[in-house]
Amino acid sequence: MKKRMFTYLMLVWFPFLLLAQWSNDPSLNTEIMDTIGEQVLPKVVVNPDNGESYISWFSKFDGVNYDIYMQRLDVNGNKLWGENGLLISYHMATDWVTDYDLVIDNDRCAVLVAQDNKTGIGNICAYRMSPEGEFLWGDDGIILTDDNDIGYSPKAIVDQDGNIVFAWEVLPGDTTQFRKIHLQKLSPGGQLLWDDNVIISTDSMHCVMPYILPSEDNSTIIVWVESGIPDTSGSWLYMYPYAQKIDSDGNFAWQSKVAIDTLDNMPLKAFFPSMVSDGNSGFFVGWWAIFGPHYTSYVQHVNSEGVAQWTPNGVNVSDLILYEHAGPVLTYLPQNDELFVFWNELREYSATDAQCAIFGQKFSNTGERLWTDEGEMFDGWYSPTDTLTKITGISPVTDNDFTLFFYTKHKVLTLNRIAIHAMRINHEGDFVWDNEKPIISSANSYKLFEDFSKLFYNQWIVVWADNRNNLQIEEETGIYAQNISIDGIIGPTGIKENNKFTANTLINYPNPFRNSTTIEYKITETCNVNISLFDNQGHYVRNIFNENKTPGTYTLLFNGNDLSPGIYLYKIKTDNYVGYNKMVIMK
Repeated sequence: MKKRMFTYLMLVWFPFLLLAQWSNDPSLNTEIMDTIGEQVLPKVVVNPDNGESYISWFSKFDGVNYDIYMQRLDVNGNKLWGENGLLISYHMATDWVTDYDLVIDNDRCAVLVAQDNKTGIGNICAYRMSPEGEFLWGDDGIILTDDNDIGYSPKAIVDQDGNIVFAWEVLPGDTTQFRKIHLQKLSPGGQLLWDDNVIISTDSMHCVMPYILPSEDNSTIIVWVESGIPDTSGSWLYMYPYAQKIDSDGNFAWQSKVAIDTLDNMPLKAFFPSMVSDGNSGFFVGWWAIFGPHYTSYVQHVNSEGVAQWTPNGVNVSDLILYEHAGPVLTYLPQNDELFVFWNELREYSATDAQCAIFGQKFSNTGERLWTDEGEMFDGWYSPTDTLTKITGISPVTDNDFTLFFYTKHKVLTLNRIAIHAMRINHEGDFVWDNEKPIISSANSYKLFEDFSKLFYNQWIVVWADNRNNLQIEEETGIYAQNISIDGIIGPTGIKENNKFTANTLINYPNPFRNSTTIEYKITETCNVNISLFDNQGHYVRNIFNENKTPGTYTLLFNGNDLSPGIYLYKIKTDNYVGYNKMVIMK
């Protein structure tokens, strides 16, 4: 009878355990939050120590208010903070949301910064969450702006000391004043480290659209745009991009701001830069701007002393200025001292006949175009009336190659259907994977492809909003995620083949169990072993074991008589490894 009961329960729980992990079917993926209301703007960061990820997003359940939620996944895609994650804030704006940021700090805690209407105004608020789901900066976070000014689109980075630097755009309560940019630094304990906010402003121009990048000299590089008064249509007269370096004490490191492009190239909000470090306390930046009737993408190199290297106005990525070149993304490979830029290209042959594609260009350290003056095509040509391809971002893999994430949009009758792809390319411009452009998600749905993680544990985590459960309403989106391995494979197979900790094991038997179970673990080095228990919401329950052990396989008896029936997580932590498994207690 006991054997039959065990077999039955394993059949019941096995599908749950299986589906909780990364799917190898691109039409399924992992559901983070269902399409109950509107879920938008997901972000993801990964813990480099164990491959666990934090995912955040905005939720609008009641049709009135956007709330902030966060979920934590283990390396295999299992949810660790309950089915729907943790509510971070319920003070959000009611009609729309601005962009925000999510980073992981040196203690492997998640730091989220967003506009949050705590005082009835668009305050900028920061939250710090531990892996166990604890609010480390108070249940309501830390307010970085508490006056009548409205903050927009905050950004965050972690410096070499483990502190967090924030930057955001400010709309003064006095509308006769010009917009400005504020910066502030917080310690992991939540202390303000700069007595006053660092402010970037002018007496005659709006300072808008801040982007920040950590520098190797422990400074913060900031890029922004200055513009004249906006006209009644909401566009901007002219846009001039500038850069400055803020040292660790909150002072301007360069004597004056650096002009990235001095031409009147940008009468519309089209800057949206992509920034990468040059590895020597300087940076590369790419942007798109108006040149004549078309968008053209440019790149510039600014060195550690704040000197623009590639002409006063940068270098355009292609000399085919009759075509649109938009949305450039950058990566730099220091081994060969080469910069790579990819963009979306649109060629208009007539009013009814246009084609779009993804192009790329390689630059030398002097700004010379190396893949012909037109660049190289990597995906296309498509007709925008039926199919559109668009780049989401780029991630370095090794010293010699990188991976590009993009999506293709197909029109099915009157509905948009989007597939998410990746392609890995070496520095010579060749595809690395046999399957050149593997599909990450092929679900028959409209998707807002939002974010992907850095490469850790030989995989990336990709997150997006998706309306697969309500195809007729594009706004009724849920949040979905999928891993893709360094080999271009999605699902658990790719993880196991590349996980350097496969020699370590953590299991328990029997599972499910009523009173007690045997936990078995294997370690491959002499280390301290700590095993602890959490409930299915990710809350700490108790410590099970904590001793120093030599390499080998060990067992210990765990008694769960005093615990309520349900699903529990148990974690093993050593000096160089963290792993999880599930146990099911019956009564």
